[in-house]
Amino acid sequence: MIDSFRSSTLPLSEEEKEQMRQGRVSSGVETDEEDIDDVLYG
Repeated sequence: MIDSFRSSTLPLSEEEKEQMRQGRVSSGVETDEEDIDDVLYG
């Protein structure tokens, strides 16, 4: 399964980048780098 993602082209096109930006949602919570593991893994 992971290998299927590796066949994609990099870097992303400007259109692909814009699609990713449009899908973002602000949670209203500022996350510091130190907090990422706690946020992701509990």
